[in-house]
Amino acid sequence: MATTPLWVPLAVAGLAVVGTLAGVVFTQIWNSRLEERRWARDSERLREAQAREDTNRTYEHRRAAYVDFLQELERLERRYITLNREPIEPPARYGPAFDSLYERFSAVELYGTEEAQQMAVVSLVHLEGAATDPRNSQEADDFWNGEGRVRYSDP
Repeated sequence: MATTPLWVPLAVAGLAVVGTLAGVVFTQIWNSRLEERRWARDSERLREAQAREDTNRTYEHRRAAYVDFLQELERLERRYITLNREPIEPPARYGPAFDSLYERFSAVELYGTEEAQQMAVVSLVHLEGAATDPRNSQEADDFWNGEGRVRYSDP
């Protein structure tokens, strides 16, 4: 009877162990790559969703800032320029009469576009000038009646 040398079963057993370990390592590497791609896709989707939410939130803040500023601007315009039925004491320039308008202007500066900020400044200057110095009433009337007023449309 011929006997098989001892090294042959040991070599076969060693190859089986190495093959099993190589299969495990290959599977782990393959799954890691798949998981990285899946994670990258999910992260990109999350970033896109957050960017959409930020855009929508900024739009809402911008719209609210514009509305608040314009409402206060028109309220002061009616009080000091158009509804001047009885003589009232003109407010002091940079006085407390315009504090609420300046607070709203801060929101326009924060959320508004460059164009809207410039128009808000122009409106504020015209209102303050006409309200504090009644001699500017014709200039203010022209501005508030639309001849000097800049029109703005939000895209």
